[in-house]
Amino acid sequence: MPRVELPKVLVVTGPTASGKGAVAFELAQRLDAEIVSVDSVKIYRGMDIGAGKPSAEKRRTVRYHLIDIVEPTEVYNMGRYVADATAALEDIARRDKRAILVGGTAMYLKGLLKGVFEGPPADPALRQKLRDVALEKGASHLHNLLRKVDPAAADKLHPNDLK
Repeated sequence: MPRVELPKVLVVTGPTASGKGAVAFELAQRLDAEIVSVDSVKIYRGMDIGAGKPSAEKRRTVRYHLIDIVEPTEVYNMGRYVADATAALEDIARRDKRAILVGGTAMYLKGLLKGVFEGPPADPALRQKLRDVALEKGASHLHNLLRKVDPAAADKLHPNDLK
């Protein structure tokens, strides 16, 4: 998915538990803005402990996007995040509102701001075949196969990394 021209937004980002949510909430109130989450955990329904999701009261005061939008069993990736966040930002802009991106998932933020590689979708059958090979011959066997076709990628992955 190539980079799309996004409306101007404020970005509040940083490490876990650094106060991003509180800062964004205060800004949203002062600027009459809406918050778009850039968090890989907050998107999941029921994943509430340790996620730092805004309270029900805050969600009644300020409109939040991309929180509690998918089930934990659903596949959700950067490509889907970029599409969902872009739609939210376009919706906010159409209503002449300001948007604040808030969160610490740098991969999501980078994908949204810089675009993501357009490639074929994941192939579940191929993934299963590779899992079967790993079970039969070991993860290091797959790593060695990868090294033969893409040494640079192999250097970035631990030999036991099956994802």
